[in-house]
Amino acid sequence: MAVFQRDMHMKDMRPGEVLSSGIGPLDTFTPLSIRSSELESEIASCIGEEPTDILKFLPPGMSRSNITLCPGGLPLELWFRILDNIDNLKTWFACGLTCKLLESRIRQVAMEFKRAHAETFASLDLHELHHAIARHPIVGNLVDVVRISHQSTTKFIYEFSGKLHTLRDLYIAAGRWRYPEAPPPNPLPHFRPPLLSAASRFRSLNFLSLYKVAFWSFRDFSRLICAFPSLLRLHLEFVSWQRDEGCSLSDEPFAESLCLHEIQIVDGGDISKYKRLLSAPMILRSVTHLSINETEPSSGIYCRMHVSRVEGHAPKATIRISFYSFAHPQWLLSVLDVLDGVLTSPAMSTLAAIDVQLRCMGGYNERIFSIFAADPLPFPMLRERAPDKLKITKTYGTYKNGYLEERVEELMLPGPACKTGVDLV
Repeated sequence: MAVFQRDMHMKDMRPGEVLSSGIGPLDTFTPLSIRSSELESEIASCIGEEPTDILKFLPPGMSRSNITLCPGGLPLELWFRILDNIDNLKTWFACGLTCKLLESRIRQVAMEFKRAHAETFASLDLHELHHAIARHPIVGNLVDVVRISHQSTTKFIYEFSGKLHTLRDLYIAAGRWRYPEAPPPNPLPHFRPPLLSAASRFRSLNFLSLYKVAFWSFRDFSRLICAFPSLLRLHLEFVSWQRDEGCSLSDEPFAESLCLHEIQIVDGGDISKYKRLLSAPMILRSVTHLSINETEPSSGIYCRMHVSRVEGHAPKATIRISFYSFAHPQWLLSVLDVLDGVLTSPAMSTLAAIDVQLRCMGGYNERIFSIFAADPLPFPMLRERAPDKLKITKTYGTYKNGYLEERVEELMLPGPACKTGVDLV
């Protein structure tokens, strides 16, 4: 009888009336989102969804009592239509401050739009994004992560330039993820100046991931990266280009403002091809993390360089090179050559110390450690210009009484003029 009276009371409510927190001692009122299946069905029919907990998207800790059914005297269906046609982000979120139902609805819509484009790759014609923006103008102010195929790169840049105002992360991939043995994709067409100009309008983009993307030339690759004005983090995995045309970025005016903080490179080939990228004037003054991996950490060699930049103190560089006992040393040689050029660049001249840590996991790798004991020794330029800053240690495991013990030794590399071997301390 109490439930019947409550339902009749709901039907007779005037617009804007608020439900009380309880009806009687024997039938304490629980949150409307749980007890009122009729209202859930009504809201679901307004937004074309299955009945669900209409308040589950409220911020944690917000009370579910005193729910306004008709904010401002308007039915919820009209409010939902209004929200769908607002194109100003501040206005849209301001509507959520009027009542809990609208707050929950706004948080739900924002989460669904973000998830829809962040978790799956867009189709080649990008119709999902086009449809979402046409139906809900606010989408351009909500979507912060997008994944596209490399075949859609030019189309995406032209058609969504200046429309995705909060786009933060962009993933561009060719082929299936984690299948490096697949044949290389067709290269992207040569980039024209209008496309690079359009790319510069993605002003909020600060992370770019390129997976197995093949460019027309190194110049196209570098021009695209430099076109994004706020880019801070760059992930490159099996990236290639057909032509080596293009100068070192230290000589390119368009690269003067490239200011990356994090760079991750995954490439089992010749790493020296990235020297020109790392020569950009501002990169080595701003970078704090540089990662170079052969393939997966579990099957190859991986290198991490961290530059500590603390105000009032001279910067320090720590380089950790980790590998397994079965890793092959040939790939590492090109990495050491790249690091030698990076650490001796004018931008790194202020480094107070350079700590190189070699770590063999699960045993001892004589082939890799021998690189630091035979000519030509690594880091020739660094040993010549700043031998007092360089410290190299090796860590490996030895079996003793059936247990694997870890040993740490320091390697003393002589200067280029010396012909003596490596001393173990």
